[in-house]
Amino acid sequence: MMVNIPIQIEEMGVRLPSDKPPPVPPPPDAEQLVLAVYEDDTVSLNRTVMTEEQMVYELTRRLKGMEKKVVFVDAHPKVKYRRVIDMVDIARESGASTVGFAKLK
Repeated sequence: MMVNIPIQIEEMGVRLPSDKPPPVPPPPDAEQLVLAVYEDDTVSLNRTVMTEEQMVYELTRRLKGMEKKVVFVDAHPKVKYRRVIDMVDIARESGASTVGFAKLK
């Protein structure tokens, strides 16, 4: 006795590398604002060191024209928690609707 089983061939898609260079990643968002507190207690806005008064002025000025008022806060691990909360307060007082935490390299 013989049994015939139909054999089904399935096709499999293969993506081969192309000779085109990979697409260039988009530049970082120009509207992204990051407050940073360094180990020596200096503060910066988008890696530009400034005083807290200058930071409040710059943040307020930049946030006025922004559609999404988001500010990120980054701090060195040795910075006191109170100092980080001060940066969050500065961001809120300057007009940020959302404050997030970031970890920069």
